[in-house]
Amino acid sequence: MDNSIVKPLTPDGMCGWDGFGQLWVYHVTKEGRLGRLIGDPRGHKCRICGQGWVLTTESLMDQHWIREYQEWRHLSCHVRFLGLCDRDMWVNLLVDTRLWFTSIQEIPNEYWRNDPPYSDRPWYRVTLRDCRPTLKLGRRKRVYHMEIEPHDKKPLPIEQAQELFRGENVTKGVSDSGIYIHAWTEAKALEYLKAFEKMLSPKPQIAERNA
Repeated sequence: MDNSIVKPLTPDGMCGWDGFGQLWVYHVTKEGRLGRLIGDPRGHKCRICGQGWVLTTESLMDQHWIREYQEWRHLSCHVRFLGLCDRDMWVNLLVDTRLWFTSIQEIPNEYWRNDPPYSDRPWYRVTLRDCRPTLKLGRRKRVYHMEIEPHDKKPLPIEQAQELFRGENVTKGVSDSGIYIHAWTEAKALEYLKAFEKMLSPKPQIAERNA
């Protein structure tokens, strides 16, 4: 099937209709010239920024259809919105535990699949008080990724993690390079963060008795 543009929409000719009346957009990558079908959001306004779309290839590519609301949004706006929602969720969950933190830093998404917006929203690294290991927290497509990262070459609580997560039938990993687990719900994410808190709580100091 020939999907070449026969009726350009943008001045650069990279976006337009093919011979079947379908709207295509093309862009150049290292692999060559790639194209995909897109919708026509002209005349609509993004709920998040309040702006519409202009007749450039870059603008028309920046689109995402929200099925639940039956509306167009800029993909870039939607990703920022999801990132802020994720950050608020993680902060609230951390507050509900005793994992007191000094900072929550935005880091690149580590979801392996190129699947916007899931692969574009940021993940977060949480720095805890008392020089404890950092946490890596992020949303994949259907689950929450939660991880204790190594810190200052101190051993991780591997045996305790194995015991606490023994009955959890989810993707998980326990090793010297990190302890991670995937939560299917926000309630489970809170449960696992509380388990992290048990693993990372400083051990109480036992006062030595005088002989």
